Amino acid sequence: MSIYFKQIKNRLPNVVLAITLLLFFNSCTSKDDNNDWTKDNLKGEVTSFTEKSYEFINDAKEEYPYKNIQKNYDEKGYMLEENNYKLDGSLDYQFINRYTDDGRLIDKKNIYANGHVSYKWIYEYDEQGNVIKHSIFNSNDELTLYRLLVNDENGNRVESKERYVHNPEGVISRKTYEYDEDGNNIQVNIFSPANGELTLYHIFAYDDKGNPIIENIYNADDELDTEWRYDYVYDDEDNWIKKTEYEVGQPPKTTTTREYVYYD
Repeated sequence: MSIYFKQIKNRLPNVVLAITLLLFFNSCTSKDDNNDWTKDNLKGEVTSFTEKSYEFINDAKEEYPYKNIQKNYDEKGYMLEENNYKLDGSLDYQFINRYTDDGRLIDKKNIYANGHVSYKWIYEYDEQGNVIKHSIFNSNDELTLYRLLVNDENGNRVESKERYVHNPEGVISRKTYEYDEDGNNIQVNIFSPANGELTLYHIFAYDDKGNPIIENIYNADDELDTEWRYDYVYDDEDNWIKKTEYEVGQPPKTTTTREYVYYD
């Protein structure tokens, strides 16, 4: 996770943080023609998983729970819904996906437990089935943000440009992406919305199961800013059941556990 999101995690309400992270990580997704099992790097036919995250406090001597989610998938591997729960176990909000018969994501809705629709995502595709545009609408069905996407011949996303409609016309957030031979996203370059110049870039390395284990963050002068490491414990299907993340030289920051349910 980038240093930016490490810093804002404790300052945002859960739903705002979830949407912010969704915007960031959706823009990092590579191939659009894969199902969500592949996009989420899941092995086997997963019906659902429950994920609980804890933040270490007091120099890593205590864990404080801060996130509890459940993702549900259909038999074709497409995510139907993501449920986000409060610490008392009650539903806080959901993300609900709707698809065409051939598996293309039509729209995604962020819905509170009381049924109020907070945000809606609309997706547009090119002839190859790659997503080329996200449009995001608020609860009044007003366009708030759109993102334009460019994909290479392998379906990997290589550029994203996003603009909040209330910003001046020229203020656009831009990211570019680079991949290894296995299709893993190994570099994300982030450019300033104000002047278009490079501000940060993230370098990733992966384990043999396709999960990131190293994330190094550099500034525009190629100076190392932050080093993050991710350790995993896996189940028999090679899906991770525990993830610990930490900054190099520091105590662990968070740990996340998962419990999976598989189709028979």
